Amino acid sequence: MLRLCKVAQGTIVGGARPDPVFNRMARHVEKAATQFDGANKDRLLPNILVFVNHDDASGFGDLVETLTGHFHASDGKRYPTVTHISRRITGAAGTVDLYVWVDVKGQKPSYLFNSDSKHVDTICDLLGIDPRAAVKPVGN
Repeated sequence: MLRLCKVAQGTIVGGARPDPVFNRMARHVEKAATQFDGANKDRLLPNILVFVNHDDASGFGDLVETLTGHFHASDGKRYPTVTHISRRITGAAGTVDLYVWVDVKGQKPSYLFNSDSKHVDTICDLLGIDPRAAVKPVGN
């Protein structure tokens, strides 16, 4: 066992650990996909998954990153970060037509459509969403 009192000042010990946010979101997507398959297997109706966020340290960008495997920088560049997670949940993520992100702080909801969804127009009409304002990722 390493005793911190024996470590030289300024030495990094323990190291970093993977951010659990992405795996937690992936598990929610996988669980929802199982439920959607049980209730709407033929996808006759849109599958909408809503995330209600209470975590100050995570946001809508983390959901996008989980689903696409890439960090989307403000300059438009994409950087691969958690592609191993996005690949793992590709099938499950594809069962969701719309992801809705709601922060409890009262910000406007954010929407992320599955680019393969045949229900985009129906969802936009149903929820009053401007399809031009919704984020549509290039695949999941």
